[in-house]
Amino acid sequence: MENKDFQDFRQLLLEVKGAIKEVLTSDEAAAYLGITKSALYKLTMYRRIPFYKSAKLCYFDRGELIAWMKANRVATQEELDEKAREIAKKKGGKK
Repeated sequence: MENKDFQDFRQLLLEVKGAIKEVLTSDEAAAYLGITKSALYKLTMYRRIPFYKSAKLCYFDRGELIAWMKANRVATQEELDEKAREIAKKKGGKK
């Protein structure tokens, strides 16, 4: 197996493992989120992502990672239009 193939296979294994386990290591969490380990470390350093620390190791709860990913949902255009109509209605604008 070539080095690139091995890396791809390793990445796939980490993603599958991360989808099953509840508590993830840094490698597994990065693979699960689809980001680099360096990006994950930056998120933990600035405390922008929930994590647990034991000695020098960081752990991540899969459920908390899902909630974190879903925390900044972007509204659809239809949702924004509806909200604008509601605000206009409250202020006495067009109905």
